[in-house]
Amino acid sequence: MGKLKCHCGYLISDSIYPCPNVGELKWQPESEADSQELSTQIDSFFEAIENNSKESWLETFFSSEYPKDLSVGMIVHDVFAKISNERGHSSYQCPECMRIYLQNQFYSDEYVCYEPRNPER
Repeated sequence: MGKLKCHCGYLISDSIYPCPNVGELKWQPESEADSQELSTQIDSFFEAIENNSKESWLETFFSSEYPKDLSVGMIVHDVFAKISNERGHSSYQCPECMRIYLQNQFYSDEYVCYEPRNPER
C-alpha cells in the first residue's frame, strides 16, 4: 500500500522492511486453501525433479525469467511465498493511538478502522 493516514493524524508507512506496524490477516478458509495449494505444488515440484522436468515446472509455475540455478530449499521458499501472497488482508496498526486498519478485500485500497476499547495514549 505505501502509506495510510490514521484518524489521529499519524501517517503509517510501510516503506521499511520488516515493518513493525504492518501485518497480514488470513481467515481459516484462506489459510486452508493456502495449505492445500502448497501441498499440491510441492508434490508437483518434487515429481518434476524426479522426472527431470524441473526447468519446465519452474517456467510454468513462476515464469521463464525465474532463475534455474537456485537451491531446492530456496525454490520451496519461493513457492510458499507466491502461494501465501495470493490471499489475505493487509493490516496496519497506528503506533500513536493503536487503531488497527484491516483491508476489506485482497488487492483493495479500502480499509476498515478498529479502535481499541481502552486506548493507551
